[in-house]
Amino acid sequence: MDEHDAVDDGEVVYRRIHRLFIVPSVQILIQFPAFRPTANDSTGLSVFRSRFLLQPEDALANVAPDKIKHYYVARLAVRDLRNLGLTVVPERNPGGPPGHAVIPELSWAAYTRASLENALVAWRSSAHAGMGTRTPLASCSAGRSGTSSRINAGASWKAGVSPIPVLVITINVPISNEGHGCTGA
Repeated sequence: MDEHDAVDDGEVVYRRIHRLFIVPSVQILIQFPAFRPTANDSTGLSVFRSRFLLQPEDALANVAPDKIKHYYVARLAVRDLRNLGLTVVPERNPGGPPGHAVIPELSWAAYTRASLENALVAWRSSAHAGMGTRTPLASCSAGRSGTSSRINAGASWKAGVSPIPVLVITINVPISNEGHGCTGA
């Protein structure tokens, strides 16, 4: 069992989620920004392979002790991610917990490109409003901005058993492409 081995469909990965992106009072309790790449995600959105960690809380190993209380851990089935057209690729990170991997379709470059395309679609649609035509410049697919809303759809709470105040969130990802909230055709 090596960190560089390919990620199997039967594996589970963990994603750190800041508490600002958890809203238990709404139907979709994990908010979109929890899965939105940042400029640090140049090769893809970071996750941690569960087979290399003793417990979900180990995904927080390199988070500053005074900030750990602000994080939760999401548990994602690799099979569900693949059903959305996403891949999980091992990417060793010497400064972090073992088992680091990335979702390359959710890189910063892909996200900013998709955001620009969606903005152009909105602009183009509003420019043609009233003329009876809408010409989408791009469509939203797995790995673009709509992906996170699908990932969020089936979240449920499960209290973690740890001295670190971590909430483990199991996410059941629906396979359907309907209702993903993407702009375009």
